[in-house]
Amino acid sequence: MDRRRWGLRALVGAAVLAVIGTVQAGPGFERLSDAAVVDAAFATSLGLPAGTPIEPVACAPVANRCTGSIQAAVDRVPAGTTAIVRVGPGVYFESVLVAGKSVHLVGDGGTVWIDGLGQGWPADGKRHGVVFDTAGGSSLRRIAVRRFTLADHDNFRAAVKVMKSPGVLISEVTSVDNSYEGIGLGESPDVVIERVIVRRNDAIGIGAWLSNNLVIRDSFIAENTDTGRYQAEAEQYRESAGIKTTESGNVTITRNTVQANGSTGIWTDVGTHDSVISYNQVDNNLWHGIETEISQRILVHHNTVLANADGQSPFPSPRHGILVLDSNDISVVANIVRHRKGDTELGWSQAVRLAETPSRPVHPRIGQPQTDTWGVVLDGNTIEELSSSGSLLGFYDPAGARGATQMLASSNLNYFRRVNGTFVATESAGVSRVSWIGVGGDIAALTQWRTWRCAGAAVCREAGSVLQTI
Repeated sequence: MDRRRWGLRALVGAAVLAVIGTVQAGPGFERLSDAAVVDAAFATSLGLPAGTPIEPVACAPVANRCTGSIQAAVDRVPAGTTAIVRVGPGVYFESVLVAGKSVHLVGDGGTVWIDGLGQGWPADGKRHGVVFDTAGGSSLRRIAVRRFTLADHDNFRAAVKVMKSPGVLISEVTSVDNSYEGIGLGESPDVVIERVIVRRNDAIGIGAWLSNNLVIRDSFIAENTDTGRYQAEAEQYRESAGIKTTESGNVTITRNTVQANGSTGIWTDVGTHDSVISYNQVDNNLWHGIETEISQRILVHHNTVLANADGQSPFPSPRHGILVLDSNDISVVANIVRHRKGDTELGWSQAVRLAETPSRPVHPRIGQPQTDTWGVVLDGNTIEELSSSGSLLGFYDPAGARGATQMLASSNLNYFRRVNGTFVATESAGVSRVSWIGVGGDIAALTQWRTWRCAGAAVCREAGSVLQTI
């Protein structure tokens, strides 16, 4: 090769690169700066277009308090547009409101805390941590929110609140030590909550109302609901749970650990429908492990439900491992349920309980709620009752007119395990009367259960269940 020709090529190539590398090489041809390349990579790492604008926030601490403001960065984003607010590590003592725009609040480079401590009371007595209001398509990622409180802790207020904002993503967020809900949704469909830690909030860990297509997955929800703060049982019942949904459809709650909450672990309430609760670890919650109440078409499968309702609640009513209450078409399939605080009195506490209430008030949106439980599938579960005064199963109708035959659509292939003295089932048999089924040895007790369960049923399907005393 002619070295002079190669040298000429090299010089020409270098000249071309120099022209291309100028800040303005020609009409519409700009070189990206190193910072722009980094910003583009950051945006695409979030699944956003490379050109998404970024507003940086640095802590700039003075006397251990960040002087940089997340809210100021949010306010710089024009209404109706989309941007990223990239937040540097530090403790920010402020509340953040995103309204009328799509903003992705993202922690970057270390732990970011949004802290409510010492902020005082706004005029309306409310102080939330992060609020998305009419801010569809926004996200909150890699940010922690703590120590927000309210003068009035009722009405489902939340430290992280999403209202009328479809398609919000909450990912790798921590919400702890707040005086009300850790994360609360209202009228916000298509929200995904994933890999979050929600702990030690006084009320519900994660609550959702009128939020269809919600996904809660791969998260840790523990030690929520302060039984000391909620002195009235009715108030605690309304404001409690690790996870609670109301009037929401197509909800998926999967692969979470829901543990040691002061009330029910996972609770679908009035109007929740066509949803799935699967592959969760639900243990040591003071009330029920999993409850479906006034719910329709819920699939509860492959959950591990252990040591819930162990009698540690300060309120007297006993609780259950899995409770189906005033609900229809509920499938309880392939779960492991271990319960150890059984009670065969009329208050009752069973590993699995199907029940009805005598009446319900008219609901403002769904009308008159049902009070019958029916169409329940109970198949392929391992159900253990470790109390000698308890029952594996309970069926309760206040009028004593309905029981397993009316409530169960199918029950088969279950593996029942009990200690000596535990009944297979307890059923209301008229007002203030109780029937206990399954006394004696395992074969005799299982025969009683099958005979009683199949009375009047066209198809019994009980041949495959097994009973073992342990």
